[in-house]
Amino acid sequence: MGRNLDALGKLIKRIEGSVPLDDVDRDALLGLPHDVRHYARGASMVVEDEPPQICAFLLSGWASRQKHTEDGRREIVSIMIAYDFVDLQNIFLRKSDHEAQALTATTALVFPLGALQDLVFERPAVGRALWIDALVAASVYREWLVNLGRRDSLARVAHMLCELTRRLRSAGLADGDRFELPLTQEQVGDVTGLTSVHVNRVLKSLVARGLIRRDGRSIEIPNFAALAAVAGFDPTYLHLDQTLAGAD
Repeated sequence: MGRNLDALGKLIKRIEGSVPLDDVDRDALLGLPHDVRHYARGASMVVEDEPPQICAFLLSGWASRQKHTEDGRREIVSIMIAYDFVDLQNIFLRKSDHEAQALTATTALVFPLGALQDLVFERPAVGRALWIDALVAASVYREWLVNLGRRDSLARVAHMLCELTRRLRSAGLADGDRFELPLTQEQVGDVTGLTSVHVNRVLKSLVARGLIRRDGRSIEIPNFAALAAVAGFDPTYLHLDQTLAGAD
């Protein structure tokens, strides 16, 4: 495994968005064995029921965590964008309880699991940052559960769009309130618990109300406050004050 200082620099900036690091912490991160891997759209990044071997940090692209029911239906339980960890939840578990898939062509910085486990114990600041990351992910899961169980279809899709807008802006990946949404309508349905036909109707309704503009996969939100009001969106659960504020 060669050293990719640019990719490691993005990881360090991501971690320093949560916890201040000293020079020893940074040197330890720079010394981690690693590789840069490219995944095609639809490629598996984490395999359910298999022992985890690596931990991946997204450098570009989108990925999803997902579960399947016994009859094969899928629920997307998390969306990852650049500068997110793909599978930090598995760092101390014997088997993965979900799968992760590349939603677009992605590039990831990949670490052997053992090396990352050792670093967590050797460098407490790094361990604290990764713990914060996992806690924020759990907070997002709780909000998604409320979204599925207690919001109507219009609010569910609006809430998803509000969340993605805030996360992409925080990571420096959105052009104001405009971004490219690579999810198909079927995948949006797998996030929100709706059929693709219902998703299509909801998106048309959001456009008709002037809450979003669509051009192919491009989404623009002309009045974020209005969309947030429809969604019942409160960004507190994202804990953006403790996470990345741009990695480029």
